[in-house]
Amino acid sequence: MNIELINNLKRFDNCPLCNSSLIYKVGSLPLVKPTLYSSSEISLKRGYEYWRCRGCWSGFSQNIVSEIDSKRLYTYTKNSKWQSKEFELNKTKELVNEVNKYLLLGSKVLDIGSNTGELLDYCKKKGLDTFGVEYSEFGKKVSKDKGHTIYESLERIEKNKKFDLVFAFDLVEHLYDINIFFYKVKNILKDGGKLIILTGNPNCMSSKLSKNKWWYLCYPEHVIFPSKNFFSGIENFKLISCKKTYNSIGYEEMFIFYSSVKVIYKFVRFIRDLFLNKYNGLLSVDKDHHLIILQKI
Repeated sequence: MNIELINNLKRFDNCPLCNSSLIYKVGSLPLVKPTLYSSSEISLKRGYEYWRCRGCWSGFSQNIVSEIDSKRLYTYTKNSKWQSKEFELNKTKELVNEVNKYLLLGSKVLDIGSNTGELLDYCKKKGLDTFGVEYSEFGKKVSKDKGHTIYESLERIEKNKKFDLVFAFDLVEHLYDINIFFYKVKNILKDGGKLIILTGNPNCMSSKLSKNKWWYLCYPEHVIFPSKNFFSGIENFKLISCKKTYNSIGYEEMFIFYSSVKVIYKFVRFIRDLFLNKYNGLLSVDKDHHLIILQKI
C-alpha cells in the first residue's frame, strides 16, 4: 500500500491565537514515519516543532500540514480513530456532571466536530434537539443513521437557525484560525447562549514538566493549544467557567495517584522517566485538559 507523503511546510510568523510576536521555540518533536493523521496513514516530510507565546501563554505547532490537506484527510477517512462508547461511560463523572448543568429540555444543541455522534446521543436522551457539524463522510453517515441532523460545515447551517448551546469537544486544537471560528459560532448562538469547549491545557503541570515531549503534541492534526488567558479575552464572549479535567476516564486512570494498589509503582516510573528526560506527560501529574464555558454577550 502506498503511503502519501505530505510536505508539511506551514509555519506561523506570530502567535496564531493572539497574533503576538512574543513567541519562542520550546523544542522539536521526533519525525515518525509513517504516522496517523486522524485515521489516515501518512508520511510527513519534516519533523514539527512546539512553540509558545508570551503574549497569551498558549502553545502552537510549526511545520504543520496545510489546511487544504487537513480537510481532505478528514473528509475521506474510511473509519473513525475516535469512535467510542457512550459519552457518559467514556467521560469522567466530574465532566458529565458539569455538562449536565447546561442540558435544558427542548434546547437546540450543536456539536461541532460531532464525529460519530456519542455526545449528541447523550443530549438526545436528555430531550434536546440535536445537530452536528462533521467533515468525515463516515462520521456523518453514522450520526445521521442515529437520527441527528448533520451539516458538513458551519456555512451549511440555515441562516435563520440559532442554537442555545454549542459544543466543541476535542476540536479547537485542530483549528487554523480560531478567531474566525469564534466569529462563526457567535452568529449561530442565541443571545446568552453557551459555547462549551474541551481541549488540552498547555499550562497543566504535566505539560510544563514534559515540555516538547508532552503526549498531546504528538498528533500532527493538533495545531494550537489555547490557554485560559486566551479564552478570557475573546470578543463577544464572556468566560464564565474554566475547570481542569481529564479528557476521559482512561486518562483519569493514568493519574499517578489514581490507584492505591499501584501508586508506588506508578510514582517510581514517573520519577524514572523524568530523570531520564523521557517523561511525556503520562502518567499524569494533574488534570491535563480544561473545560471552558463561554457565554455570548
